[in-house]
Amino acid sequence: MAQAAVISVIGVVSGILGIVSFAQDNFKAPEAVGSVVNIAVGLDYEGGLQNAGGNLPDVRLFNEAGKFLGISKDSGDIGDGEAKDITIAHKSGSGQQATYGLFSANDNAICVAYLTITWPDGNKYGWTGDWGEQCGGDWYYSNVFIQGSTKKPKCLWIDKNGDRPQTGFQIHFPEFVIDSDAKQPPAGKDVDYFCKKGPPFQLRTDPDPKDITYWILDGQTKRSAELDHPRRFDRKLCKSRTSRGPDFVNIAYRSFCRMSDKSLWPICLAAGQVDNCFDLDLQQLVIGGRAARDSPYDQVGDW
Repeated sequence: MAQAAVISVIGVVSGILGIVSFAQDNFKAPEAVGSVVNIAVGLDYEGGLQNAGGNLPDVRLFNEAGKFLGISKDSGDIGDGEAKDITIAHKSGSGQQATYGLFSANDNAICVAYLTITWPDGNKYGWTGDWGEQCGGDWYYSNVFIQGSTKKPKCLWIDKNGDRPQTGFQIHFPEFVIDSDAKQPPAGKDVDYFCKKGPPFQLRTDPDPKDITYWILDGQTKRSAELDHPRRFDRKLCKSRTSRGPDFVNIAYRSFCRMSDKSLWPICLAAGQVDNCFDLDLQQLVIGGRAARDSPYDQVGDW
């Protein structure tokens, strides 16, 4: 049977479901008695995301009945902007489908942009970090592309030692797949379903999570999908309770975000507003006629 050129999964932007496509190159060849996870983290750059790379997470896999299949621990490090493979051997040589994955952070935090999994039988699934932001996790813009697309997902921060609140997350992979010829996500599923039901996707804050929430089998199946959007919204990032990262300016929307207090300011205009605004020439936020910082910004990212 010929394989599809892309794998379509469910994503989300601003609370709206949509479809994201992963090219086949995002997935690894199947292992006869194990699964292969490919995980990507956000890209660091001056004035933007910092320290997105770190320790790869521990990965635990479970079958559709919630039974433990295998684990990979202490798999090493991943650099910012990189994608790495983690092979998880299934216990007793099982070729069962690993429908649930639990990703538990280690001491050096990472910001997860996306991940894919290939099962022993060759089935392939994917997930993007946009769900971390949508479901209340710490996040930032990853600035990495999903191969074969123009999609740059947000990334979800996870950490073991308390620098970030989320210690990990679980995914029920089949929830996030959609038929490749589908034009929209299936009816009957919404953001609350994915964020609040438990089994589809769950952020974890307990120390070193080791178990999952899973569906009781009743013969029913579930599906879902993801949205791509070409524009970044400075207001959403600036006002999000869980966004973390540097101050930034949006030239197109003429606004500046000071992330320390999540305040949004206009850009000063040459023939208009010159106070209580961000001066592009001075690279300073001007409040009450005075610069808000002792020194100007070395670099300001334009989103």
